[in-house]
Amino acid sequence: MNNNKLLPGDYQLFLFKALILLGLAWGSFALALVGFFYASLVWAAALIAGIWLTRKAIRLGVPFKISRELIFVSIAFLFVVTFFSFFSQPSVFTGRDPGSFSEAAARLAQNHKLEFSTPASDEFFKLHNPGRALNFPGFYYTASGELITQFSLVYIAWLALFFAVFGVTGFLIANAFLLFTFLLSFYLMLRLFLKTSSALPIMLLTSTSFVFMWFSKFTLSENIALPLVWLTILALMLFLKNQRKLYYLVFLSSVFLLCFARIEGISFLIASIIIVSLNKDARAFVQKNIISRFFLPAFILFLFFITNAYVDVYFYKEILKALLPSVSLPQAKYLGEIKNSILPDFYSVKIFYLYGVLGFFIVGGFATLQTLWKKEFYKLVPFFMILPTFVYFFDSQITPDHPWMLRRFMFSLIPCAIFYTGLLLGKWFEAKNIKTKTLAALISLVLLAMNLPAFLKYVSYTENEGLLSQTQTLSLKFSANDLILIDREATGDGWSMLGGPMNYLYGKNAVYFFNNQDLTKLDTSSFSNVYLIAPSKQVPFYLSSTIGERLTETDSYTFKTNRLDVERSNKLDKMSLPAKKEITISGKIFLIKK
Repeated sequence: MNNNKLLPGDYQLFLFKALILLGLAWGSFALALVGFFYASLVWAAALIAGIWLTRKAIRLGVPFKISRELIFVSIAFLFVVTFFSFFSQPSVFTGRDPGSFSEAAARLAQNHKLEFSTPASDEFFKLHNPGRALNFPGFYYTASGELITQFSLVYIAWLALFFAVFGVTGFLIANAFLLFTFLLSFYLMLRLFLKTSSALPIMLLTSTSFVFMWFSKFTLSENIALPLVWLTILALMLFLKNQRKLYYLVFLSSVFLLCFARIEGISFLIASIIIVSLNKDARAFVQKNIISRFFLPAFILFLFFITNAYVDVYFYKEILKALLPSVSLPQAKYLGEIKNSILPDFYSVKIFYLYGVLGFFIVGGFATLQTLWKKEFYKLVPFFMILPTFVYFFDSQITPDHPWMLRRFMFSLIPCAIFYTGLLLGKWFEAKNIKTKTLAALISLVLLAMNLPAFLKYVSYTENEGLLSQTQTLSLKFSANDLILIDREATGDGWSMLGGPMNYLYGKNAVYFFNNQDLTKLDTSSFSNVYLIAPSKQVPFYLSSTIGERLTETDSYTFKTNRLDVERSNKLDKMSLPAKKEITISGKIFLIKK
């Protein structure tokens, strides 16, 4: 283990702090499961637990003095995540996963439980059976007519913890904590094998990678999987070398939580069990007190799994739909009707090149093969841990529009490639041969040059800038007792629908509306007025439809914002980074006669 300037307590203190963050995540997750979510309880419990753990750590002799190096890199990483957050907008608009995660978190913080209903959802439930709530993307109707999320709960509970305190800005703060934890975990992993002078250039490459910067702007479960995966691997590697209880506790806490944060977490758990069982010292540590170190944790995991499977049943239904071959996979719109499981040849390779990660896969792949050849199994722990996710190279189970499809590679495969790239280049940097050092420097510069085009183009870019404030202004036109039906393209983008934020942020009965026939069956007597918001291009459709005679124009609206103009071609020679596009969308507001 190459500690160089790091103090012996640096790893222990970092994992001690990580344990407190894990406690926050576990506490919020547990309260969400039992339907008694109060953020104040979690924060208070974390504070008390932190004080208790600190006193216990002092009695056990855990050193609290940290090295200047760790202080320096912590400040540097704090600057990085703050910079990314500054150029981000909360992803609150519904229609795609980020908006659904945000809404579920906000609802949990507001209602203190996962299930909720609104006057609008109650009326639309009368038209549908329990199951997918098509008018409320990302949610299902329960048997009693309440709405509940279809996504994993750990990230939702984590977001709710910060939303309850900071509002929508809390989403950015929540992601910043996660990215900061990943960067420190990743750096400390590199420092197990490299000197400071070799690890820092690799962290520069990591911090300028498009994927970490871009997806930290959105509320996606990959953001919480990223630190959990690498915190798990760090704690596991430390535990394999030195069987401290702290390392084992952090390892179990993170890998168990990962099982509920992402479905891939189960494969990480299985891989880690195999790794521990193959290590003589680690196996002996567990066997020495097998009741408390294996069976008790396994029992707790089982209880959480049963409870989570019952409460979050719709998440597992979605997973089964994706896995069963009888269910159609999502269609890739801008690749014609090509399914994501049969992408054009070299499509992913071109995407990896555009966003600067292809070089890491090439160099990291070579480094991994070299490590396998040398049988340096301790260095291969990260590889064996994330090995199950290699399936995403062949079938990513996601629509292949870029940069969206990169989220499947963001939390395990890309960091793994960077890690092994770092091990190879780091050793070359530390070599005595000047030619080897020069080669390492040249390859690093090439990788940085591949990173920078996508990174610099989007690092200060925020999608939907100003749209939330314009949505709030539009909301003021309606009362809390009006029913507002909203066309999918009201903002000019079906992935950025108004219904969610108008409802859960501004208290309006706004609903995504797509079926005119619903209006003939809907009981609107309990609402003061019923309105339709439609973009100008859809106005002729509504006026000529079966509800046209009931529409009276009362107002208009205009949105000005920005989005990425994603390339709509599957021809490799035409693919490029999406252009930044200024959007102006106008539409009409109609009063619908009851």
